Parts: sequence; structure tokens; C-alpha cells
Amino acid sequence: MLSGQEEDEPRAIRAGLLSLLGTSSAAAPGDLVVDDGPCPYCARHHALVATSPTGRRTYFAVVRHTRLVVYAVSPFPVGLGLAVEDADHPGRARRPARLRAQRGSVSRGRCVRPRDGRVEYLVRYVEAEPSSDCVVSVVWEVPHAPAPSGS
Repeated sequence: MLSGQEEDEPRAIRAGLLSLLGTSSAAAPGDLVVDDGPCPYCARHHALVATSPTGRRTYFAVVRHTRLVVYAVSPFPVGLGLAVEDADHPGRARRPARLRAQRGSVSRGRCVRPRDGRVEYLVRYVEAEPSSDCVVSVVWEVPHAPAPSGS
């Protein structure tokens, strides 16, 4: 059974996320429609999105490790990955963190269609608090602008 504080933690994380999404979407948190369920194509959680009453879409991701909570908000599908560093093998956590983040940054539906090269994945590693001993990676999927047609 969870203690009262443990039960409140997911609600606090959700409230922080909704506040951040509301600010990013210029909407009241209660007015947002949040789609954070599994993908209908592959059942994974990716391309999580909040839609404002005006139709503005804001993508988000959340990762948590012990007391550390990291949010990412983007106009494009975004993923976060977190991996704990092994004290005996520093640096090995970067790859698992990047791979987890990339799985979350895939647009819904693209998981079942062939890649056509019109997207680019940008990867950044985020500083985590030193006491957490973890690596956090953020990856977002940015569409390429269509090439101008030649005349």
C-alpha cells in the first residue's frame, strides 16, 4: 500500500506537467486535451501531445528517477531517456538513454510506415543533478522543410 506522500507524487508530477504545457500552449491547464496513452499502431508511449482549445499541439515527455523529474516540451515529437550510470563503467549510460529517448520521439503512425528521410532526429544530453548518478537524453523529431522545386 502506498503512503499518502507516495500517492500524491504522481499527481504533483502531472500537475507540474499540465502547468508547463498550459504555459507553452497559452491555455489554462484544465482546457488542454492530453493524449498520453499508448500508440494505436505499436502500443508504445510516444508522440505524447497536449492540444489547446485553439488546436495548438504541444508534444511532451516525462522521465523520473527517485526524486528527479525531468520534463521536455516541444512543437515536435519529443522523447526523454534516462539511464543510471554504473560507477565502474562511466559513460555507458549515454547510449541506453539516447535509445529510450528516440523511441519516444517518433510521430504516431510513423512506427508503421517506412522512413522517407524527411525527418531529422536531434539529440542532446541534459545535465542531471549530480546526486542522481544518471544520464538524461532528449531527442526530438524535426521535419525537414520541403526542398524548393526547380524551375
